[in-house]
Amino acid sequence: MNLIRVLWGFCSMLVSGVITIIAYVVFSPLFSVMLPSMKPAEYNQYYTPELDSMFDFIWGSVWVWVIFWILLSAILVWFTQMFIKEQLREEVYR
Repeated sequence: MNLIRVLWGFCSMLVSGVITIIAYVVFSPLFSVMLPSMKPAEYNQYYTPELDSMFDFIWGSVWVWVIFWILLSAILVWFTQMFIKEQLREEVYR
């Protein structure tokens, strides 16, 4: 039974990591496409200091998304574990 818990914990961490990586890979290009590339003003007519600070703010929010996905995956894993435990209890009592 302990081996099952260890394997389940490992799989849970693996799923959380995969969800986090997918979220990072999906959202990073979206933020890059939404804003012009960060180049000096002579190369990019849209570059302004305000845009630079806006880009930093949005890029910082990517980490908020990553933390959100980690928490979401942890909650989903927790609910799944509770569901599996309940199913195992029902199997034992039958």
